[in-house]
Amino acid sequence: GEGSGREIAGKIEEYRHASRECGKNLLFALLADLPEARERDMPEDAARIAAAKAAFDELNEKYSGGFYLLCRPRVYSERDGRYMPRERKRGAIMALAALTQGLESELTVVSGDAAPLRRVKYILALDSDTRLLPGAASELIGAMLHPLNRPQVEGGMAVRGRGVIHPRMDTELESAVKTRFSRIFAPEGGTDPYSSACGEVWMDLAGRGGFSGKGIIDAAALIECCSGLPEGVLSHDAIEGALLRGGYMSDTALMDSFPSAPLPYFKRLHRWTRGDWQNIRFIAPNSGLPWAERLKLFDSLRRSLVPLGMTASVFFAAALPSAGTLAAAGVSAAALLSHVPRSAAYALAARREGRGESLSCRGVSGELERAAARAMLLPTEAAVCTGAAVTALWRTFVSKRNLLQWQTAAQGESASGTLGAYLRAMW
Repeated sequence: GEGSGREIAGKIEEYRHASRECGKNLLFALLADLPEARERDMPEDAARIAAAKAAFDELNEKYSGGFYLLCRPRVYSERDGRYMPRERKRGAIMALAALTQGLESELTVVSGDAAPLRRVKYILALDSDTRLLPGAASELIGAMLHPLNRPQVEGGMAVRGRGVIHPRMDTELESAVKTRFSRIFAPEGGTDPYSSACGEVWMDLAGRGGFSGKGIIDAAALIECCSGLPEGVLSHDAIEGALLRGGYMSDTALMDSFPSAPLPYFKRLHRWTRGDWQNIRFIAPNSGLPWAERLKLFDSLRRSLVPLGMTASVFFAAALPSAGTLAAAGVSAAALLSHVPRSAAYALAARREGRGESLSCRGVSGELERAAARAMLLPTEAAVCTGAAVTALWRTFVSKRNLLQWQTAAQGESASGTLGAYLRAMW
């Protein structure tokens, strides 16, 4: 809508204040893609762009430059039969990288002086619902500037150093406590470096932390390693992280929002699972990816099948009770309750030391409530993940259409929450 550009411009101004130690070397840009449509140009496009341009012109006048509104035209997609920006988010990031390297780019600089953009070395990619915390930008830039992290590319892949580094992703406090659903299912909101700083399994075991879509990217390495990716890669960040030898930086954090209700939560899960299964073509040895990256992609597929396995075990234990089915159902129940013993241990330790329960711990009652809610929603979770896997396989190998279908977090949150909507979604 016309108001979204001004809203994001307000967030970007906030990020400038949060990163003021970077000075004028840190530039801020909005990659504004127009929504897909039946025609290349729609009547409402001009008003949308004009509203966003006015907001960014105000920022440039207020701070003497440093803010950019970048827009791409729609192109016709033969596969999907409609006009849309090329390759959505991946296309926008690649076009920005090309612009910074002085290459031909689809992007038009609607607001801001284009000259400084051609001297940019790193791109710090954020989603519209991501919050940049004070000091995070300078810490990520400092990590990328370290000589040991300088990417060395051979054969279209980073073999040493890091072409991308992504920080720890915490949950925004406001969205974590917004509804009863988010209070039950969201991680602890806000920042707590003592309880949140932790390792990442693949980074610890194989030295490869991947990429989650939010982080700092070496623009030149991105062009060199990822320009040859095929079209229709929905979870492109996983493949980019593999090619760029992504690193995980646990002591720096960004904030992400969390869905406020089951419907947007499951829509997001469906999109993520489709992206994981569409990456099945990169698991084969002839993909050229290192074994650790291929194993990581396979693990994402395994994780998406866990809800189906748990639901099936409970169903067969009830329909065909036997030692085997009852044991499988018991394992599923134990998995749902896996966090309860830890919470009990935290609570017991806190009581013995005469202090309050840790803020990082929900308590035994909270974990029991989460387990009960997840058990109620388990059949829906299984159906969503299974449906997403089947849809992804069909689109990848048969229809070749709608490979990039997705919704932004804001669009997902606008889904109806009426009883009728839930009955239709969960029937």
